Amino acid sequence: WKVFDNPDYDYDCRSLVTTSDGGYVMTGIRANNGPDLRQDVWLIKTDSSGNKLWEQVYNNSAQDNGRSVISAFDGGYVIAGFTAPKGKDTWDAWLIKVDDNGNKLWDRLFYPESSEYHSGYCMTQSIDGGYVITGDILPVGSATWDTWLAKVDVDGN
Repeated sequence: WKVFDNPDYDYDCRSLVTTSDGGYVMTGIRANNGPDLRQDVWLIKTDSSGNKLWEQVYNNSAQDNGRSVISAFDGGYVIAGFTAPKGKDTWDAWLIKVDDNGNKLWDRLFYPESSEYHSGYCMTQSIDGGYVITGDILPVGSATWDTWLAKVDVDGN
C-alpha cells in the first residue's frame, strides 16, 4: 500500500501500466490547492514495490489532464490527454512522448476546427511504431459527444 501525496496538491491517477523492469508508470492530474486551480499532467514511475523512482509534471495551460499512458517500444512512455489552451474555452487532445526518465521528447496537439472539445483517452502503439489514439469529441453546435480515432507516426505526426 503506497500513498503519493503533497500538502500543496491533489493527485488523481487515471492510467497505470507495468514497465519492462517490473515497476509501474502512472499518469493523471496534479491539481494545486491554491486560488488559481491549476491542473497539470502528472507522470510517476515506481519500482516493483511501489516506491517512487521519479515524478514529472507537464503543462501547457491552466487545465491539463493525463488520461492514458503506454510503454513505448523504445523504452519511453506516451501520454494521451487534453489541454485547455490559454484564451480558448475548448479542449485540445494532447499527446506527449517522454523518455524512460520522463523527460519530454515531443508533444502534439490535435484540434479539429469542427469541434469545441477534443480529448485523448486511450491509445496503443502500432506494429510500425506509430500510435493509434482514441477519445471523445464534441462537434461545434452539437449537444452529443462522438468518438474519434487517429493514427500518427512514431514522431506524433
